[in-house]
Amino acid sequence: MFNFFKKLITAQKDEVQSFRIESGETGVEEQSVDNLLDNLLRQIQRSPEYGRLIAEISNPSMDFDELDQILDAISSLIPEQFESTVRVVRWDGKVIAQKGTVVSQYVRTLMFETAMGEYGLQVVLTPKPQMPDKYRILWLGLDYAGKSTLIHRLRYNEFRPQSRTVGQDIEDFIMDGIRITNVDLGGQKALRKHWARFPIKPHVIVYVIDAADEQRYGEALAELQDKVLQNEKYVGIPILFLLNKMDLLPDTNAASLVTSRLDLSTVMDLRTWLVQEVSAKTGDGLEEAIEKLAQIVQDQVSQ
Repeated sequence: MFNFFKKLITAQKDEVQSFRIESGETGVEEQSVDNLLDNLLRQIQRSPEYGRLIAEISNPSMDFDELDQILDAISSLIPEQFESTVRVVRWDGKVIAQKGTVVSQYVRTLMFETAMGEYGLQVVLTPKPQMPDKYRILWLGLDYAGKSTLIHRLRYNEFRPQSRTVGQDIEDFIMDGIRITNVDLGGQKALRKHWARFPIKPHVIVYVIDAADEQRYGEALAELQDKVLQNEKYVGIPILFLLNKMDLLPDTNAASLVTSRLDLSTVMDLRTWLVQEVSAKTGDGLEEAIEKLAQIVQDQVSQ
């Protein structure tokens, strides 16, 4: 049920401008991608594979199988945090041999002279998506919407009504080898000011609405706009709306009705969002909701 956590994490492709690499006994050092490329090319120049490459290119009867093996060996020198393309190019730009298909702004070329003319060994790098140590989910919603009960249902797969959150509840647990931090902020009116002040940027916001309490729809929307949508910290963060207590509503089209009453199509115009009917009591809809959100995030990354 919880494979969605992996999907959401791998979907969050932050632009990587620096990275961490192991540097032998000197520990861990942080370098820019450009610096790594410069150091990598110096390492390649000192390697026996580089000498083999020049010798093979200089051979009038070039063995392309041997050339592929040499490029494989050179590719093995690249840190595992990166995807790469390693290719040999001729003076006129023609590609003689290539390993990988990565296209990136991070490119370096080692030029060398042979009896056959000038050639270059070109290395292209792109950082792989980095998985955070923790995945943070921020749960918001009015008091009595059922946030804490839904979190308990997700973790233990059982229905056990929880008391109202006073202040905040932060709970870490491991799912599929991934550390999840669920932050449940209190929904009482006096505590909602803390929604906008939460110091850590979440990866996703779950906004829980009591679908059975129609009289509080306006209040739920007003707090969403004031504390979340107008907060620069939360710009671009996907929001999953969980319409809880659907077991109390007989109308099978309730999600459309609630969405219309809350005018979500208008207020959520420029943000990735999803509405899902759920029930903390029965567990219905929870798995489908989070799987759909994972797919939305992946689609957003690939655009």
